[in-house]
Amino acid sequence: GRPNTHYHQGMHAGDNTLDLLCARALIGAMTAAGRYDPADFLRDYVAFMTAPDSHNDTYAESYHRDFFAHYARGLPPERCAGAEGHDTASVGGLVALPPVILAMLGKNDRAAVDTALLTQLRLTHRSQKLERYALALGELLVRLFQDSTPLLRPLACGLAERLGFPAAAVIAQVERERGSDLAVIGGRLSPACYIDQSFPAVLYLAARYPDDLEAALIANTNAGGDNCHRGAVLGAILGAALGYGAIPKRWIDGLRARAELEAEIETFIARFA
Repeated sequence: GRPNTHYHQGMHAGDNTLDLLCARALIGAMTAAGRYDPADFLRDYVAFMTAPDSHNDTYAESYHRDFFAHYARGLPPERCAGAEGHDTASVGGLVALPPVILAMLGKNDRAAVDTALLTQLRLTHRSQKLERYALALGELLVRLFQDSTPLLRPLACGLAERLGFPAAAVIAQVERERGSDLAVIGGRLSPACYIDQSFPAVLYLAARYPDDLEAALIANTNAGGDNCHRGAVLGAILGAALGYGAIPKRWIDGLRARAELEAEIETFIARFA
C-alpha cells in the first residue's frame, strides 16, 4: 500500500524472483525423478512455499495466493489452482514451461510436448486464454531447439502475426524512424503482465534483437512493467536460438546462487539433453 515501492523490494541484485525459484523447484523434481511428473512438482512446490524464509521476494502473483487459499481449506494439491481471474493470464505463468518443453523433446513427439506443458500450466493456472500463448511458446521453442539454423526474426514475427500483433511492420517502422522500443512497449503494447500484451512484447524484442541477447534483455528491462517474467521468457527464446555463449559472463558471475544454478543446470542437461 505504500507508493513508489518496488514489487520485488525484498530481493538483492542477482536473486531469482519467486516464480523463477518455483521453476528451479520443478527442475529439481524432474532431475531427481529422471522424468516429468506433475505430482513431484506439486510436492516440492508446496514444501518450498510453506518453508519459512525460503525466499526473499515480497511479491507473490495471484496464482500462488489462490493455490494456497484452496490448500489451506484442505483441497488436494492437484485441485488447488484458482479459477481464472483478471490477472491469471499473466506472463509469469509461462516461466516454468521451458524446462518441461526441453525435457520432452527427446520423445520426438510434438503432441507429447503440448500435453506436458499444458499439464504443468494447469497445476497453477486455470486459464484457457493463457493456454493459447503457452502452446505458442512451446511451438517456438521446439522450432528453435530442433532447427539446425533457426531464423529467429521470421519465426517470432510470424508467430506474433498469428496472435494479432504486426511485429514485422512495427519493427520496420521503428528501425526506419530510429524509434524507441518504449514507443512499442508502453505505446502500442502495455508493459504490464497481461499475456495478450506481454507475450507480443516478448516476440517483438526477440525479433528486433535476434542476434543480441544482451541488447534484447536490456531493452526489456528498460521497458519496465513486468520485465522480470517477460525477461525470463525472452531469455528462454534467445537462449534456445543463440546458446549459452550469448549470455554475458558478468551476468552469470553476478548471480547470487551461481554455483547452485550451474550444478542444477548441468545435472538437468545430463538427464534430459
